Order: sequence, then structure tokens, then C-alpha cells
Amino acid sequence: MPYVQTRQYNADDGDKLRQFVSLDRLVLQSRTLRELIRFNLSVAKLTNQILFLADSLLIGVHMVSYRTVAAMIAHSSPLGLHRDQEEYVAVILSELSHNISGGENILANGPRDLVEKVNLTEEFEAILLSKKGMHQVVPMSSSNGRPAFRNVILITLSPFPQ
Repeated sequence: MPYVQTRQYNADDGDKLRQFVSLDRLVLQSRTLRELIRFNLSVAKLTNQILFLADSLLIGVHMVSYRTVAAMIAHSSPLGLHRDQEEYVAVILSELSHNISGGENILANGPRDLVEKVNLTEEFEAILLSKKGMHQVVPMSSSNGRPAFRNVILITLSPFPQ
């Protein structure tokens, strides 16, 4: 299924149909993914009850790999501080190379109201985001010129579009 963010939420790639590689069947059927989704549904019921007023939920799962080598810089999309289109977003670290520089998550109440910088460093460490706050991922580079990576799993929850 193509993924679309509106230009309101993604000035860089908004209103574009973006087609991502489908998750492998074994990943979709894995106990780990089922438990991550189940856990995030439980957290969402505690933190974002408005989601559960909808007739049904759209659950999104995105696996994002930031890769960099030598002087190359890896950027997230959209660039800079932004709000997400989904009501609930869990950013879960799955893998991190020892030589990645950057990749911290900046959390803010508004463009000039930074709250904190969160650096996910442990497997399955996560941050939760909503439409209310703003955030960004600091661009990433290799600290020693060798290939470096930061892999995250994004689990999103939104009312299912009617």
C-alpha cells in the first residue's frame, strides 16, 4: 500500500505517493512484531484514548534503516522539526552501529520551545510521539568513515480513513 503524508506534515515529501518495500512475510508473522504491536496498542489505550473512539484503527509498521559511510550524511524525512500526521507513533530502536554519529531525537513543544534530546542506544528502547509535539532526527554520519547504521521500527496508529 502506498504511503502518503500531506504537505502540511511533510514539506519535503508531502502529497507524494511513496512506495516502500513490503515487510517480509516472516517479519509480519513474527512473535516479536505481534508483541510490539500489542504492547503499543496497550500504551495507546492509556495515553491516547481518542484513537479508540474510531470504528477501526489503521496500524502502520515501517522499518527504517539509516545508512552512511565516509563523509555521506543520512537524513530523515521530513527534515527539521515537524509534527507527525498519525495520532500515535512509537519509534523503536532495533539496531545501532557503534560508529554512528547523530541520530538523536529532538523533542519540542514548538519551533522555539525545545524540550529535550533523546538518544536511543539500547535495542527496543523507544520514544512515543503524537500530533501534539514536534520532533526531528539529527542527521547521521559515520564517526570513523566505515559503514554506519541506525535501524528503527515505527509503529503508527490512526483512525482508519472512512
